[in-house]
Amino acid sequence: MAEEASPAPLVVEEAPALPVIDIPAPAEAISVPEPVIEVPVAPASIIPEEAPAPPPVVEEKLDIPAPAVVLEEIAPFAPLPVVEVIEPIVAAPVISIVDEVKKIMAPPKFNDLGKEANDLISKNFHFGVIKLEAKTKAKNGVDFTTEGSHNTDTGNVAGSLETKFKYADYGVTFSEKWNTDNIIATSISVDNKIASGLKVDFDTTFAPITGKKSAKVKAAYNGCEYLHTTADVDFDFAGPTIHGSGVFAYKGWHAGYQASYDTANSKLTANNVSLTYKDGDFVLHSGIVDASKYVGSVHHQVNSKLSAAALLNWTSGSSTSNFTVAGKYTIDDDTYLKVKLDNNLRIGCSYVQSLKPGISLTMSSLINAKSLEQGGHKIGLSLNFDA
Repeated sequence: MAEEASPAPLVVEEAPALPVIDIPAPAEAISVPEPVIEVPVAPASIIPEEAPAPPPVVEEKLDIPAPAVVLEEIAPFAPLPVVEVIEPIVAAPVISIVDEVKKIMAPPKFNDLGKEANDLISKNFHFGVIKLEAKTKAKNGVDFTTEGSHNTDTGNVAGSLETKFKYADYGVTFSEKWNTDNIIATSISVDNKIASGLKVDFDTTFAPITGKKSAKVKAAYNGCEYLHTTADVDFDFAGPTIHGSGVFAYKGWHAGYQASYDTANSKLTANNVSLTYKDGDFVLHSGIVDASKYVGSVHHQVNSKLSAAALLNWTSGSSTSNFTVAGKYTIDDDTYLKVKLDNNLRIGCSYVQSLKPGISLTMSSLINAKSLEQGGHKIGLSLNFDA
């Protein structure tokens, strides 16, 4: 029995001491990951330390807009050369060609071929004439042109009065002119209304003293890009006379033909051809009149102030020819001087002065250098008003 009692003190009771099972050891093991977990915590602690750093980065990013501004400045500039420079480069030749072609496409009428040289040689020279011309415009739109001239050689005095009124809405121009020869001329013109590029004129003249009348219908068409044509009909009781002309233009070349046909006598009364070449400031003209007279002229615009021209006429069957050279020099905006010389040593001078806006004075003289002592010299004076 006593032996049975001995088992009571079994050290088994120490089992509870087993709680030494410091199972928390595994807890410590669990704590091991905690330091591992703490490792990310450390970077997390670093991140907050660097968190303030981003603001400077943000500030740097704020500085980045500066280049962005530059990009904004460049951006509008970059397309400019692409759009505004490349396009003109592509379009410029087209536009320039079109502009030049348009000049060529609208050639002058036949009678105006070689006009540059003819105007330089003939205009502003009033030898032996004293002339007065005044142009005014009424409030209702009527234009008045009054001319008076005195021939110092013959003593004759001539004058004319012309009125002109334009109905712009209808493209109609009405004009009437009376001169001291007692001839009344009336003209009605319709421009670009019947058809694009077509102009039609109906002209009549009447002499009250003699009762003589005449009528003419003129038509001109320049709507075609390369062609300028005209057709005129002179009405006569015996039979009308028909005049026709055409000028064809291509790359600076102007080729023209003009003819007149008398229906009463059934014959050709005029047969003229002309060829003109224009290249910038240079114009070369040649023509044949009725297969018997040859004409040639050249005009050169040397610079903005100086221009020169030469004209040559020769008739077949004649051993002589007429040759004239002329020049024009612009002194200033209000003054220019013209001089011409022909093969007979006749020197013509013209001085044009703008006195005031709308008022100009022209003084001209002709000197016969071949016989200075024999006379033949002439002077001229012209006063023009334009109000």
